[in-house]
Amino acid sequence: MLRWSVVLLALLCAAPWRAAASATATQADQPPAGLVPTDVRLGQILADHDKAIGTRPVGAHDSVVEHWSFTDAGMSGVEDLQRDGTDYHSRIAYGPFIDEYGQRGESRWHQDSNGFTSATTEIDERSFYATRVTEDAADPKNDASVIGKTTGAHPAYVLEVKRPGHKHPEFVFYDVGTAQVVRVEAPGERRRLIETFDDFRATEGVFHPWHVHDTDGRPELDDDWRLTSLQQGVSIPEATFEMPGNVPHVSPPASASQLPAKMMYGAYIVRLEVAGRGLDFWLDSSASDSIINWEVAREMGLPDYGHVTHLADGTRVPYRTKLAQASVGGVTLNDFTLTSENFTYQPSYNTKVVGVLGYDFFAANVLHLDFTNGIVEALPLAEFASGNPTGASVDVPFTLDDGIPFVRAGIGDIITDRALLSTTVPFSFVLGSFADAHPSEVADRSGKQHAQGILPVAGAESYGVKIETWIALLSHFRFALADYQQIGIPATNWPMTVGNHSVDAIIGTDYLRYYDVYFEYPYGRFTVKPNALFFKTFKPSG
Repeated sequence: MLRWSVVLLALLCAAPWRAAASATATQADQPPAGLVPTDVRLGQILADHDKAIGTRPVGAHDSVVEHWSFTDAGMSGVEDLQRDGTDYHSRIAYGPFIDEYGQRGESRWHQDSNGFTSATTEIDERSFYATRVTEDAADPKNDASVIGKTTGAHPAYVLEVKRPGHKHPEFVFYDVGTAQVVRVEAPGERRRLIETFDDFRATEGVFHPWHVHDTDGRPELDDDWRLTSLQQGVSIPEATFEMPGNVPHVSPPASASQLPAKMMYGAYIVRLEVAGRGLDFWLDSSASDSIINWEVAREMGLPDYGHVTHLADGTRVPYRTKLAQASVGGVTLNDFTLTSENFTYQPSYNTKVVGVLGYDFFAANVLHLDFTNGIVEALPLAEFASGNPTGASVDVPFTLDDGIPFVRAGIGDIITDRALLSTTVPFSFVLGSFADAHPSEVADRSGKQHAQGILPVAGAESYGVKIETWIALLSHFRFALADYQQIGIPATNWPMTVGNHSVDAIIGTDYLRYYDVYFEYPYGRFTVKPNALFFKTFKPSG
């Protein structure tokens, strides 16, 4: 989540960007080379493939237990996947890291490598990466056509598949002899991902590839998956799919502990002590994981566990690492997982922020943010076990989506529960999903044409997107007990999603500063207590 925080700050504060050079659609969408014509029709290829896949015996139970071994950018791992219908539970272990994902009914969850579990609406591609769906050509929503056949010892028919909403097509190879999908080429803006499938074996009448390999032309980052065992139609206890409790790697204090922190440009920066070295980290409620600067991780000799850290040309590669032990005030971190990546933020000459403490840190503690005095406290959990002891605090309904907090907000006359709560963004603003759905609520205060720029994000679907920004005049902007009226607020037409939902707005520290804020994640609460600035600014309605 940090990645979009930085982009959005620039997006709303800086001058418009110019588009950087990228591969053109014509270059990216070139079909595979060396194809020869074929008169075999699409319907015949798909019918043969459907037959080749096979079918389960009549009455067989739709359940499966799979065990995979894999290498991912040099790091070895294993995955255990249990599925019964749409319910599933996966356990993915690589190096010392363990992530678990699951679904029971309509509810999904994720337990991260620091042992914290959160409900999520994210579509879980990680658990099913090796068993990905390759039936895009048969999907009636997609536009599929036969464009030729490869030559050689194992010829294959090649289909071009265009999916709605996707900028580039994909090319799917069907083996002429077996009718199985043996290769998929997925062009992107900069690279083409090539996925190959082989070692097909039948289990209970259904054929599966027992070997999957992915490359985008950089062999250091190749993925390789091998199925080591497969059972179908087995009985799996329902409890297998339930969301597990936390097993934290962070120890909260036994008594109230003021953290070494300072506020700069509306965001809290805390000092983490690691092996006698003090490091400054952002305290970011809108980050789903914690981050450390790549160079700092290398300087400190933090382990990479065999994961590739840079390419042959020197390009840095993000990787997971661990802090054996660290502390911030009275809070201790043990075997704490972070992602090492290119992150730096220097708000002043003598302050260099080298990382982010995200959901993992919030989830273990009761954190009190005093915006009036610029104080952050970690409070004893026992004091909050039976309710908030602070007095005059107000419970703010919130939900966590893979560790990202969402609260209810009023934008004009519309109420949304998709306002993301951020302790690092210094001002609140409205995003594209809300602006598109309710344009009359976010009219431009100036009445002029919106400023335009190019969003500099290198994702395959968003690179070079034209965005607009303006100051919207809102009749109301409500959060907790506060109600701004006839207020100007930054707005953009850029859409952002978390999980399976659009984000309508960001609640930044310009609104949080009217309260003493209590993140009580261990008890599923988020509460606020109006401070002196609140009573000075707002008057009782009615």
